[in-house]
Amino acid sequence: AFVLDQINSHLNTFLTSAWLTKAADFGIQEGMTDDRNWGPLATIDVSMYGAVPIAALFPGLEQNTMRAHGRLQRPNGEIGHGIDRNFGMIDTHEAVHSRLDLPSQFVLLALRGYFWTGDMGYLREMWPHVTRALEYVLRERDANGDLLPDMGGAMCSYDNFPMYGAASFVASLWLAALAHAVTAAKALGDNEAVARYSGILEKARAVFEEKLWKKNYYILYNDLGGPKGDTDEGCLTDQIIGQWAMHLSGLGYLLDRKRVRTALAHILKRNSRYWGLRNCTWPGDAFVMPVAPSNWGDQGNTCWSGTELCFASFLMFEGLVDEALAVIRHVDDRYRREGLYFDHQEFGGHYFRPMGSWAIVNAMLGLELHDGRLTFAPRLKGNNQRLFFAVPHATGHYTRKSVGSKTTITLNIATGEVNCRELVFELQGKVEKASVHAPAPCTHIIEKGNLVVEFAEQVTLKAGEKVTVGVA
Repeated sequence: AFVLDQINSHLNTFLTSAWLTKAADFGIQEGMTDDRNWGPLATIDVSMYGAVPIAALFPGLEQNTMRAHGRLQRPNGEIGHGIDRNFGMIDTHEAVHSRLDLPSQFVLLALRGYFWTGDMGYLREMWPHVTRALEYVLRERDANGDLLPDMGGAMCSYDNFPMYGAASFVASLWLAALAHAVTAAKALGDNEAVARYSGILEKARAVFEEKLWKKNYYILYNDLGGPKGDTDEGCLTDQIIGQWAMHLSGLGYLLDRKRVRTALAHILKRNSRYWGLRNCTWPGDAFVMPVAPSNWGDQGNTCWSGTELCFASFLMFEGLVDEALAVIRHVDDRYRREGLYFDHQEFGGHYFRPMGSWAIVNAMLGLELHDGRLTFAPRLKGNNQRLFFAVPHATGHYTRKSVGSKTTITLNIATGEVNCRELVFELQGKVEKASVHAPAPCTHIIEKGNLVVEFAEQVTLKAGEKVTVGVA
C-alpha cells in the first residue's frame, strides 16, 4: 500500500501546478507555496524525473512541452532551463544559462517521446533540435576534447553543488543522450549521425570509466589536468542516472552491468541515513558534511524525495526489490510523520520532481517501451501476479499465474489502444513449449529466457482485447 500511495499521491501536483494554454502548450510549475511560485514551468532538469507520468498518461502534452523547449532553443543549440508562463520565452529570472545537464536531458526527454509512442512525425520534427543540442556540447562545452562535458562549478540540477571537469551525474546523462541519439538516427536512416554519435559514444564511455570509476562507485568529479586540478570522491545518489534513462527507453545497458549493481549497492551503503537517502556523502562523513558559508542551501546532506523515489525505481529495474521498497517506505514514513504527505519540499512545496515516482510502476513490471516493442519482466517476487501498467494511449494489466509446471501470462488492455509490433515476456526457468493467442496473426520464439511475440505487421490492441501466453 505504501508503494501505491507514493505513486498516486504526487498526481496532486499535476492538478495544483499544471499550466495548459488554449494553444495546447503545457508545463508543470517547478514548485509552489500558498504565497508564491518557485521557479518557472517545465524546468528541464526536474522534468527529467517528474515528467514520467505525463509521458505515460498524456503523451501529447509531454510532446508539446518538448516542442516549446525546441522553439525556444538558442541559435547555438543551448537549451533553456525553464519556460515563462506565456510559453514565448525562456524564463530569465534565474542565472541558469550555463547549466550543463540541460542539453542531455532535453535529448533524453525529446527522444523518449518517440520511443514511447513510435511517432515518426514527432521524431522528424524534434531531430534538428536534438542534433543542435548535442553539437552545442561538443563544440562549446568540451574544452579539453575528452568528449565529455566540462563542468566548471555549480552548473547543473545540483545548483549549489560545485563540480568540475568530468562529473558522473552530468557525464552519465551525456552518454545516455548519445546512446538515445544513435538509436533514433537508425530509425530515421541518418547513417551519418549513426556513425558520428556511435564513435563519440564509444570513446566518451571509455573516458567516463577511466576518469570516474573508483573500486565501488563513480566519483563525483575528476578535474585532474583541468583548471581546478583535483578530484572529488563524493558518492552521489544520482551518479549513473543515465542508466536509469536507458531502462525507461528500453535501450539496454549503457555501463557494465556488474559495475552498475556494485555502484547501486555502494550508494545504499554510503548514503542511507535514518532520515532518508542523502544526495551525496564523502569519505569520512560520520554524520553530515560541513556546508561552505558561501552556500545558500545544503544539497549534499539533504534528501530529495523525487531523487529517492526515482532511485528506488532504478533499484527495482535492477532486481533489487527489497532495497527499493525500503527506500520508498522511508520516504512515505517521513512525509506522513511531518504532515506534508501531499506537499513534498525541495525548491518550494508541491515539488515537480517526486512525480517521477510513477517510474516505479514501470520498474515493478520491468516494463520497457521502445518504438512498438513492449517488454514485460516483472521484478516482484512470486509466480502469481497482477500488475497495472500505463503506456501512451492505453492502460491495462499484466497477469501471471502458475499451476505446477504450467504458467499462463495474460496481457489485458483495459482502456485505449496500444500500437505494437512486438511483445517480449520474460520467462522463469526452463521452458519446453509455448503457445500464444492474440487478436492478430503472430509468430513466437523463445530467445535468451524470453518469449518474443512478433506480429506480421504493426497491430492495434484495443480495450477489451488480450494476449494470452501459455508456457510449460
